Amino acid sequence: MQAMDEIYKIASTERIQMLEKELAMQLTELKSEIEEQGTLLGTAQRAYSSIRIPKDISYYRRERELALKRTLQVAESKPLVIQADVMQRELESCLRREYTPENLPLLLLQYYTERITQLALSKYLHMLRWKRFCQHSKIMEQLYPLYKKQVAYIMQEYSDALQRAERLSVAQENFLMGKNNPPNLVTQEDLTIYTKWLVCHLHSFKTIHRFLQVHET
Repeated sequence: MQAMDEIYKIASTERIQMLEKELAMQLTELKSEIEEQGTLLGTAQRAYSSIRIPKDISYYRRERELALKRTLQVAESKPLVIQADVMQRELESCLRREYTPENLPLLLLQYYTERITQLALSKYLHMLRWKRFCQHSKIMEQLYPLYKKQVAYIMQEYSDALQRAERLSVAQENFLMGKNNPPNLVTQEDLTIYTKWLVCHLHSFKTIHRFLQVHET
């Protein structure tokens, strides 16, 4: 990949500076409005919320710079492949740790963020099936306790995943701003939940892999 971002410098024209000042004013007004409603002050305790605390203007500037740098990466012609170099890279990849203190918080943040979406979809499917199949009072009386219990489990895990993702979102901000993560950002329970999911996820592919191996032979 050619480093076009080194050739093309990200501009900071008067128009962009004016837009950044306007955005900073809007962020300040939004923070003030949230503070008035008690969200930032902690007076309104919510189990979960879609309202995110606005970031600083420098955070969005850094996000814009990284997005432009990714866009400016242009593919060059493929270099000559030397088998010795390929083997050396594979060896270095095997010796390199996949999980490090730097990328582990980002990996956990990605997992819990995706888990939030999965749980929201699961609750929607439960509600849809309940509306579709439970149309008689007798069936509703029999299945409603089980349905209510399942939805309660989903919402409990949803709230837990949302709180963990909110706490781990600091890792993404630190990555964009070039800062180090605090040592107590990742807890043992975060790792335990992710490890259990990873083991179950890999175990679920065993049958499929065996079927494909038998089919190929």
